[in-house]
Amino acid sequence: MMHKCERRDKKVWIVLMVVCCLLIGGAYSEAKRAKRPSDSTKPKKIKYVKVPDGLKTIMALNKSNGKMLDEAKGETVNFDRARKAVEYGNLNIGATSDEVVEQVGYPVVKVNDEQTNTVQWVYKPGTSSFFEKYKISLIFDSNGILIGWKVPEKWKEDRDPKPESRGTVIESK
Repeated sequence: MMHKCERRDKKVWIVLMVVCCLLIGGAYSEAKRAKRPSDSTKPKKIKYVKVPDGLKTIMALNKSNGKMLDEAKGETVNFDRARKAVEYGNLNIGATSDEVVEQVGYPVVKVNDEQTNTVQWVYKPGTSSFFEKYKISLIFDSNGILIGWKVPEKWKEDRDPKPESRGTVIESK
């Protein structure tokens, strides 16, 4: 069991240690502060990195972006031409690939299917990716003759006449 004197001595030692730690910490931060110049006396320096031909690189990038936008617009124009040609029946089965290019324009990509020995020309809007379903594929045989096309299911559903809008056929007597 501890006496009152021992408890008081222990408390004094703890207080003394805390005070010493505070004094040492304050002296350390004061010394650290003394080494640094104050922010108001020394102006801040802004460093610029000079890159050789940096301006030329930025100009070339800007030009490249402009070409990409033009390509995307061209893809959209050709997609619209293909969509209208299919929708209005202006695209005929049996047309040659040259006739299709003349009428619709060049596709975004040509996909060879070795199993069916056909080539698909894919048209898509410039703002969409190949993973989106809204694209048109024109299908050619190995001789470059148009044999069919694929359109998005939703697009086909919206444009196919509904049974109620077809009317009735009156048979002659």
